[in-house]
Parts: sequence; C-alpha cells; structure tokens
Amino acid sequence: YDQAIPIQVTPNLDQCARKGAVLERCYEPSPRTGQSFAAFFTGRTPTNNGVYGITHELPETETTLAEILADAGLYVSRIL
Repeated sequence: YDQAIPIQVTPNLDQCARKGAVLERCYEPSPRTGQSFAAFFTGRTPTNNGVYGITHELPETETTLAEILADAGLYVSRIL
C-alpha cells in the first residue's frame, strides 16, 4: 500500500489502512441510506428509531452518537 503513493499525503488514512480491521460479514439494518445512517448514529434499528422510510426524519427525541460525544467534550462535525 505504501508503495502505491510515493509521497504520503494522507498519513492518518494510511495508518488506518495499516492498522485497520477486515470486516468480512457486515450487515446493514436497511437497504436505504437514510435508515442505515439513523440506525448507525442512534444504535437503534429503523423500527425503534422512527426512521421507517425515505421521507421520515430522525425524531428530536432520539439521542445520537454525535450528541453523546459532544456531551463528553469532543468537537463534533459532519462531512457530507
């Protein structure tokens, strides 16, 4: 991997690639992106977090991973 790019322009990503895990069996809670994102960030399935379809939004009452990390003092941002 390191030989493919002679100059390391992404040292943090390179480190993740070297130390990362291989996930051979990954499952998603829904075939749709919105429901899967909501499940990932709440730790709850679409049936339990209220995001049933593509037009549903995450209810304000749901606690997200970002909120937990922010409450712990971490800076939280998003990349779309």
